[in-house]
Amino acid sequence: MVESFSRPGGNITGFTNFEATMGSKWVELLREVAPSVKRVAMLFNPTTANAGASGGVYLPSVKAAAGVLGLELVVSPVSDPADIDRAFAAMAESPDGGFIVMPNVFTAANRERIVAQAARFRIPTVYPLPLFVTAGGLMSYGIDYGDQFRLAASYADRILKGGKAADLPVQQPTKFELVINRKTAKALGLSVPQTLLASADEVIE
Repeated sequence: MVESFSRPGGNITGFTNFEATMGSKWVELLREVAPSVKRVAMLFNPTTANAGASGGVYLPSVKAAAGVLGLELVVSPVSDPADIDRAFAAMAESPDGGFIVMPNVFTAANRERIVAQAARFRIPTVYPLPLFVTAGGLMSYGIDYGDQFRLAASYADRILKGGKAADLPVQQPTKFELVINRKTAKALGLSVPQTLLASADEVIE
């Protein structure tokens, strides 16, 4: 759609709403808050553009981080709500499992079900958006979309004043946010390291 991020060259520019390397951060956070985890599952909808049937853009960084930490990686595609239940039940068959939820419309729309299953089976889970954590999820790390929207408004202003999309670089996310639900951590029997709490943008007590 563009010649390059730095020089789009056509009529399209803007801000990307995903960062493929976040996968490694999700794995690291999961292991930091739940050191006993030995298996990590990627929960995603295979029909979304950034996921694909195998895990898509996030898979390489998740796989690399899991390898470094000696974790078994499980790919858990889910296409309907019942798949969510089955994925968590399957992971709960053996101890020391954890989940990473991929960002997409399906997982966001089913956030309450996902959070409920994580609580039911007592499985530590890292999410991509704070709304999962306010719904009772353990923790989230992801793009600050509010910052993306504010920056996009400045591009709209420049274009309306005569600027050309071809000359405006496509920008990738630069601001990320970490949210931790301490109450959920306690319910799971987890102790969140003080260093992690101190680095969080928000801690829900």
